[in-house]
Amino acid sequence: MSSPLRRSVSRSTPARHTPNGFRRTPANGRPSPRVDSPAQQLADEFSRIVLDADRDFHNRLDATSDEQERCHLEALAKALAEHEAVRASAERARERLELEMERMKQKREADEKAGVERERRKLADERAAVDEAQEKERREHEDRAAAKLRAKQENDRKAAKEKADVEQRERKEAEAAKVRSDAYAKAQRDAQAKPQASQTPQAVSSRAIQAPATRLQPPAPSTPHVNGATQAAHAAPAATAPSYAATVDAAALQFCGPLTPMSVVTPMNARESEHQRYLDLHRRLKQMRKDVLTEAQRLGVKDQLSNKRRELTTAIGQTNKHDKAAQQATMRKVRDIVIAGAKILPTRIDISPYIISVSPVALKGDNADTLGPAGLLFMLSWLAKTVIRQFAAEASDDGKAADPIGVLTVTIFANPDLRPNGVPLIDMLWAKYHKVCPALFGISGTQNTKAGRLRLGWDLDEDDAANYRRFRGFAVGFAAITLRDFSKSKNPNPAPNALYWTSLARILSTPAGLQSSTQYTILQHMIHLYVHRFIQFYGAAAVAAIRKACYDFPATAPRLSSGGDDPAVQAMKSLPFSLKKEYQLTL
Repeated sequence: MSSPLRRSVSRSTPARHTPNGFRRTPANGRPSPRVDSPAQQLADEFSRIVLDADRDFHNRLDATSDEQERCHLEALAKALAEHEAVRASAERARERLELEMERMKQKREADEKAGVERERRKLADERAAVDEAQEKERREHEDRAAAKLRAKQENDRKAAKEKADVEQRERKEAEAAKVRSDAYAKAQRDAQAKPQASQTPQAVSSRAIQAPATRLQPPAPSTPHVNGATQAAHAAPAATAPSYAATVDAAALQFCGPLTPMSVVTPMNARESEHQRYLDLHRRLKQMRKDVLTEAQRLGVKDQLSNKRRELTTAIGQTNKHDKAAQQATMRKVRDIVIAGAKILPTRIDISPYIISVSPVALKGDNADTLGPAGLLFMLSWLAKTVIRQFAAEASDDGKAADPIGVLTVTIFANPDLRPNGVPLIDMLWAKYHKVCPALFGISGTQNTKAGRLRLGWDLDEDDAANYRRFRGFAVGFAAITLRDFSKSKNPNPAPNALYWTSLARILSTPAGLQSSTQYTILQHMIHLYVHRFIQFYGAAAVAAIRKACYDFPATAPRLSSGGDDPAVQAMKSLPFSLKKEYQLTL
């Protein structure tokens, strides 16, 4: 068997051919008879040699071909074996891969089943946790409701007791004030009956501050933060004059007392109690706003209420001290926004926890309850908060900017449509004032400690200059609110002028060791721009009080370690020069 790779080799040799390539044959085609000649023999011998060589050549060639075929067959067998090994290895790899894929599939299915089971257990646990939380919240809500009810009952009991005490004290103070008022009126009549020929018109005009003729009256009795026109109940007999004499007569000094009118100087513990009540009201108002927003969200009207709140903030920032028409438009806009915001939420809540200055009996009036619109309380509370911010931002640098804000504030709180049961809700504003500027209400303390500064309303995140700017704005804003003339208004004054006198008297009655720069800053700015209104309402008694504020009170101020006066004390001492220059008022 020959190999297909066997090289084709010619089996012929040159010796086997004739010179011309053809074997010689006889003419008849048959070999010639044997010739035994030497030449013939030599030729035959040579032929045999050639034939033997040719046979050996072919034998070697066949052996080589056989060996090559054998090698090729062995190579094919080896290649076939290798191919078979590769195929077997591939088969094993395929089997391993199939097994691995099967294991992965089984693992994936097991993981999916485990994941589904975990999710099912997790969902069950979450449902159980939600149910448990709801149950816990329900129990806590019931506990809070019960505690709130108990606290409300306790607060109602305390409030009723406090109201009774306040009413009793007010009755006594009213009786005492009436006696003082009668004495003051008699002293005024006696003073007017004295001949005044010794005073020339020129001397009077040089020592007077010009103001329109009004009815003089003594300071109102100690009824701090009383809403309504309480001044009229204790007004002195009429006494008309072309101007307010700057010289304080004996009757005014006798009325004002040694330092401050005793009719408005309350004990420190009473001030602290009142201050704490307003701070508690401030906390209740913050919680009320949160509760109202939560209720609005439940009813799906939170966005509407929030929009009205933002509109109110924007409108209050548009007050105008130059254009009266624009100011009137702003006040109408603010009123409409408050009324619209009050109508968004139909919920009604008890307003008595948010009113301090009116007794529950007066608050209830002819109504069967003391409920009011929750939206109205929310909007007015936000208005009070925004007004305070406006005083701090604008009136601190430009005191005249406080006047339109003050007019807006008292107009809104005096509006009959915004007074549940006819009672102004301005205690919300006073609660915020007690929080940011306690010194206005006779609260004193040292500025040398963190606790003392917090007690005086300082913002510890601001520097001293920023805090004094805030107090300037609060002081002039307080004067802008409390020194308004409601004599021509059909609505009662929600911020009676007596509040200004009370604040001034309480600051002036601060003991010498407790006076602070905060008080002097507040005192200066609550007097400076509104001295004409103060004298318009209180006449000679106001001049006497201003004189005490400018001379007697700074004289008892503590001096700095360097031996000089505090800058706020120096500013207070220089106030008489400013009053003389700007208002022609000589103290």
